[in-house]
Amino acid sequence: ELGTESKNKDELRGSLARIGAVLKVTDSDMIPYDDYYFSPEYSTVRFETIGAFAKAAIPLFAEIVWRPRIDETTLQQAVASASARARREQESPGASAERLFFRALDPKHPRARGVLGDPAALATLQVNQTRDHHARMTNPSNVILCISSSLPRKEVERLVDAELAIRNASKEVAKHAHGSGGYSIK
Repeated sequence: ELGTESKNKDELRGSLARIGAVLKVTDSDMIPYDDYYFSPEYSTVRFETIGAFAKAAIPLFAEIVWRPRIDETTLQQAVASASARARREQESPGASAERLFFRALDPKHPRARGVLGDPAALATLQVNQTRDHHARMTNPSNVILCISSSLPRKEVERLVDAELAIRNASKEVAKHAHGSGGYSIK
């Protein structure tokens, strides 16, 4: 949401608005129970628009996922936002009870630390660490791409193959692309 390599935050918002797209990368704190597909095990990016904008939407989605803006300024903004959410989680009675429950089961269980992590640890993140993590997380072997559309399946597959350019998304991705990853067209 903070921009891509070629678009700043405002330019990205403009590109999304032009095609009526909705981008969701976290649940909304103000809407209870909207986080059913967010978990500590997976990152989710939800991108919605209508089929008429597919030719513009698929490359924009690829840019958002595979070529995000990862620099000192955007990292600081992202860390500030994530730290605020982590602090709220630490102060939540329900989340505290969940952490205690998982800690009692196994102190090393990932949920024993909380879903959003430690705000102090988030503050230590460096740009190079973030870029390395991003390269691993967005490697096609770690990505499930699901497209639901009224467009014919062959048209969507052609757009994905031609315009998403998974094999060229990043140096790390290119090394591991053959036979990796996948997508589902509904």
